Amino acid sequence: MKCKLNDFNYCKICFFVCICKNLKLSCIFATRISDAGLVGLYKTLKNRNMNKIYKLILITILLFSTQYVYSQYYEKSKPKQSFRDKLFFGGGLGFQFGNVTAIDVSPMVGYRITPKLHAGVGLSYSYYSYSNLGVSASNYSTSVFTRFFLLDNIFVHGEVEALNAKVFTSFNPEKSYRKWIDSYLVGAGYFQRIGERSGMYLMVLWNLNENEFTPYSNPIVRIGFAF
Repeated sequence: MKCKLNDFNYCKICFFVCICKNLKLSCIFATRISDAGLVGLYKTLKNRNMNKIYKLILITILLFSTQYVYSQYYEKSKPKQSFRDKLFFGGGLGFQFGNVTAIDVSPMVGYRITPKLHAGVGLSYSYYSYSNLGVSASNYSTSVFTRFFLLDNIFVHGEVEALNAKVFTSFNPEKSYRKWIDSYLVGAGYFQRIGERSGMYLMVLWNLNENEFTPYSNPIVRIGFAF
């Protein structure tokens, strides 16, 4: 079949360019290329004195340009998410019973700034009871965090936490006072997706401001969920 350039019905969204004479290719798919640019390319490829390497380079550029423009068009065609659609919720929940009773509740809410960059705030309440000492304590905290997904399931995590803890003196456990403790946490985590928006995560964090008043020691392991 003989290809004739004048027989094409051009369309600025998509079309096929048939090149049968010089390169023995059936067709090349292109997207959003102007009529003048297409005619120039066709005439260039018809030049018998042109080196075949140059022809292949032009075809490669055309194919990569097509893929790029198509991906841009596909992204623009996606429905825009509302503010509510970009919100996510989750947190952690922990229990321990025995000589030491511990209850921890840590809800959080976040916002997907981009598909890879997330930010949010969290709250935490912890209750500890030591039956052998006859004392108990309640701690609460607030935090701000960011996460960046390096891969679909792997992310890095940064967090600033302000914790109000009950501190006991080493000489008399019955005497205590409350103290604000700042923590700067960095680390990485793994997110196992269960659905399109939900999943469970495992994080290993390191407190850059660990001291004698910090209620937990490095490294810090967290397990939670998000939806």
